[in-house]
Order: sequence, then C-alpha cells, then structure tokens
Amino acid sequence: RRIKYYPLLVYNYFQNIDSYMNRYKESNFLYFIEAMGSLNRFKQMYSEDIEVKRYFENHIARTILRLFKNSIIRGYQNQHSMVDKMHEVGLGFLKPKKMNFYYCLFNISPFLFERYYRMIKHKPRENNLISDAGC
Repeated sequence: RRIKYYPLLVYNYFQNIDSYMNRYKESNFLYFIEAMGSLNRFKQMYSEDIEVKRYFENHIARTILRLFKNSIIRGYQNQHSMVDKMHEVGLGFLKPKKMNFYYCLFNISPFLFERYYRMIKHKPRENNLISDAGC
C-alpha cells in the first residue's frame, strides 16, 4: 500500500567500447553458432530432464534465428558459411518452444528463408544467385 524511495545506487551500467557487442564482425556469427553447437552437445550428454532439454533447444533455436536475421539486416553475405558451420557443429532442425512461420521456413531451407527475409527487409544481395549446394 505504500512506496518508499531510497536514493541508493544499486545497479550501474557500463558500456565498454572495446567489448564484443560493440565490435560486430561477420566472423563473430560463426563463433556464436559454434557456441550453440557446444551447448547442444552439453544438452545431449548431461541433461536427462525433458524440460531442461526443451529449454536448451528453445534457446539454441532463438539464438540461431536471431543471428541469421541480424546477418541479413546488417547486409552480410555470410549465410552460407553460417549454415555450413551449423552442419559442422551438429545443429540440424531448430526446435523452439513455439514454432512459427520463420522457424518452419528456416527448417525447410535456410536459403529460402534468406531470400524471403531479404525481400521483406529490402536488403539486396550483391549476387542474386543463391546456390543450395550446402543443403
């Protein structure tokens, strides 16, 4: 019923200009995918609980799709190498908690997803011919 104000600083945010988040590069996306592959292996080896497995699967799916979208939005041309890295680290279908159109399209073909997402975000590719050789 009452609110009291204490003028204490309990949280302070510091943004480092040399941090990873401020030095985005195309190659960093591949490191994130490698980390998700490591998380997936951890899930398979050490988790017996179905809810924990679902949590990891959802986290991995959300991270991968966000990385893929961000690489397109930033105009990077690294989607093929991202898909190759996913296969290399053992990531197959994305299994989010709630499946939507984006996840379905990505699971069918990451390259169709790329074309579609570029079209709706109006980010043209330098080379409009996309090979599905990696699928």
